[in-house]
Amino acid sequence: MTEKVIRIVDVVKDGRVDCVSCVAIMSIGDYLDLVSEAYNNKGGIEGQREALTTATAVRIRNRMIQDIQRGAILPPIVLGSLTKDISNIRLDDINTSNFIRHISEDTISIIDGMQRTTSLIQAAHNQPEIRSNPIRIEFWLADNSNSLLYRMLVLNTGQVPWNLKRQVEVVFRSMTDEIRSNCPNVELLSQKRRRWSGGQFQSDSAIEMYLAFGSRKENIDTKEKLTDEFVRLDFIEATSEKEFTWQFFAFFDLMSMIDKNFDRFNMTKPKNEGEYAKFSIGRDLFSSQPACIGFAAASAEKIFGRPGLDKSKSDSDAEFARIIFNMRSLKDRLDTLDPEGIRDFLDFTTLNQTVAVRSSRTSVGEHERAFFKNAFKVLIDENFNIPSLTACWRV
Repeated sequence: MTEKVIRIVDVVKDGRVDCVSCVAIMSIGDYLDLVSEAYNNKGGIEGQREALTTATAVRIRNRMIQDIQRGAILPPIVLGSLTKDISNIRLDDINTSNFIRHISEDTISIIDGMQRTTSLIQAAHNQPEIRSNPIRIEFWLADNSNSLLYRMLVLNTGQVPWNLKRQVEVVFRSMTDEIRSNCPNVELLSQKRRRWSGGQFQSDSAIEMYLAFGSRKENIDTKEKLTDEFVRLDFIEATSEKEFTWQFFAFFDLMSMIDKNFDRFNMTKPKNEGEYAKFSIGRDLFSSQPACIGFAAASAEKIFGRPGLDKSKSDSDAEFARIIFNMRSLKDRLDTLDPEGIRDFLDFTTLNQTVAVRSSRTSVGEHERAFFKNAFKVLIDENFNIPSLTACWRV
């Protein structure tokens, strides 16, 4: 980082999400070196946005590459970086000579400018001497990923439709460190590792839970372009509050502790010889992504209100405190149960019978997500104080 020259042009404070915006000028070469990790780690066009493959898009990109090679100046690219104690940074203390120490290369995210970065890479490959040409960058410094995610969602609303899951993944790369710091009971697994105990979750599963918690919906098409703009707006509304990410962390950590208690029942023994049971040992419940999503969506709907019927911040904060208190009380009660008691509380016999019944009009995934959201609504409405989950599974 020290060999890169970043000239600060202007610094302003965003009081909405407690960010610092720094407009800077640096060379194309220094910029490409700075963002290489962010670009390559889920940062290419395929990873962040749908690839633009139409004839018109290809012509526009080729024209952009030619213009860059001829010395054109692009609109500013927006980068985000996590910085500790952002509220204590004085704007007049940020200048060209000390700016580098305020940013961390490990936490940089390309918030807006993937297409331009792709064009810059190709132009620099075709004509290496342009690496010394200047480029304008806007740095957003924040002390939590939620603020950066909010900026990304707002900046890109109304542009080419994004795959929302990929949008979140760009910032989630930095957020994983925050999860490790704020959710000590959660272990995030890479794609290659299988979940073998309670408290372990795939990163993709955590991202999807985060989306469900923010949108309050159990069915979000994360693999295709987001067509429901109301889902996007609901998620923007949630991330606009700085406390949102910390609320998710608190929820996720307690959910993980409950999951670890469930995992103490680990004796696989089907009721009937040869009978297949989808849920047979304790950790099977939250090994099911529909169950995780249903729990997150049901909890968030109770906290924030139904989409379109949002609760006031004071009411949401009170509801959040109530749910966290009740989850902790359930966790403490489960602590006192032996494995057989956990088995009786889970009542997988009833769950396996009811979850298998579905309408022919719905897919298995849609049916299970709706089922678990409704099931966990019962648990939440009863303040988590029920003798077993039987009542939940009989919705």
